[in-house]
Amino acid sequence: MDGWFPMISLCDSACHTSSSGSLNDKLADTEEYLKIYKCAGSLFIEYWRGSSMGFWNTNKYDLFMRRLRLFIRGTGLGKRGVQGCIPETIKQMEIELGKPIPLALKTWYLYFGNKPPAWYDHDADYSVEDFYRTQEVAQDLFAYEAFQWERKENILAFSSRIGEQLMFLDFNGEEDPPVYHYWEQEPYPTLYSIAFSDHMREEIIAWFEGPMYAREYQRIVHEAKVWSELQTWQEKRKRFDALYEEARLMRRQFTETIHQKDQKRGFITPPMSFQKQWIAEFSKSATWVKFQEAGLRMPYGWVCPPQLKKSS
Repeated sequence: MDGWFPMISLCDSACHTSSSGSLNDKLADTEEYLKIYKCAGSLFIEYWRGSSMGFWNTNKYDLFMRRLRLFIRGTGLGKRGVQGCIPETIKQMEIELGKPIPLALKTWYLYFGNKPPAWYDHDADYSVEDFYRTQEVAQDLFAYEAFQWERKENILAFSSRIGEQLMFLDFNGEEDPPVYHYWEQEPYPTLYSIAFSDHMREEIIAWFEGPMYAREYQRIVHEAKVWSELQTWQEKRKRFDALYEEARLMRRQFTETIHQKDQKRGFITPPMSFQKQWIAEFSKSATWVKFQEAGLRMPYGWVCPPQLKKSS
């Protein structure tokens, strides 16, 4: 496996090693993407031809997780390193569950299960430890009579935040199933992401976007010189929230569109390529015109991970 790691690195690390962006320009298209790998070295292709795994089947999750790992390398999110679990750990998890874990989640654990990225959200870190802790929380929730959800027999709880929020996967037989989010005291979970891989890509991207959003919120809502036509900070906040909600809905629809394309192409769009396509799409929208008129930056308007002043 390690023999072809530098070839992956060549493509995913382009933003760290080259200012031309020529490799990045090709990552958005599957055919060009394949050409890059053929040019990178025949050993890569031959390796997978000689493997029983199948290049665009099982391995698309492996490739995607490698690229997530490369995306955070050298940033605050990857500062302490990451570590996956061994396959035997996952086998034991499945034995205890009495059912198979979806392939996308399995592959996440193989890359990040023991030591996930260095984010901090109480105990919700998407690790194997988080998974086991969440099973106990979910059992208590399912035993609660007021929790009536028709899907609860076919879902897998995989992450929880101090017992008040839970993340579920839909056990629908898919390799990369939808993600549901549950907030304490809500009647039932709601759909959060169309697929686990899309969810993890957005979680990682959002970690970098969050501090920039917070700084802009502070500048716009609480500085007197900005939006001076509005009398109170509450009015500013209402306008600010409305604009960002419009952008959020657009990004959600964009994510679903990319997911459908990926389903047809048989691979998962990595973070840098996703961001580049997002910028191109958002730049053409009426929402971006509203942001510019309001003096706001483009939400998620970057390709390479920003080097943040402070790392969580």
